[in-house]
Amino acid sequence: MSPVTIYLARVLGVYCLLIGAGMLACRRAVLPIVEDMLRNGALMFVVGCFTIGIGVAMVVGHNIWTSPLAVVVSLVGWLSLAKGVALAFGQGAMRRFYEGIDYRRRYPFIMLLSLALGAWLTAAGYGLI
Repeated sequence: MSPVTIYLARVLGVYCLLIGAGMLACRRAVLPIVEDMLRNGALMFVVGCFTIGIGVAMVVGHNIWTSPLAVVVSLVGWLSLAKGVALAFGQGAMRRFYEGIDYRRRYPFIMLLSLALGAWLTAAGYGLI
């Protein structure tokens, strides 16, 4: 397995665990922040530009599709790039997406998905599974 795949699995795994746990634990504080961001076009643009940078770095550095772990890491990169473009240049579509998935109601489930992805990436990155 590629050392880059292992490294990114570890980084992304720990990131997803920390963000998922923090956002789940601080739901009352985080939900209004997310909703405020969706109403602030300038903030969405800046966050989108940073997310584009992260997505581009991951896609250029890791576009590997040879194992399940590599596929998931590559998909995270491509999805980050797509999300960044949507945040920066498709703000209306992003607002409709968050409304369409009923983000507020499904928030705990989405954070549990982040925790599950983080646990799997971390365990796979450290060779525990």
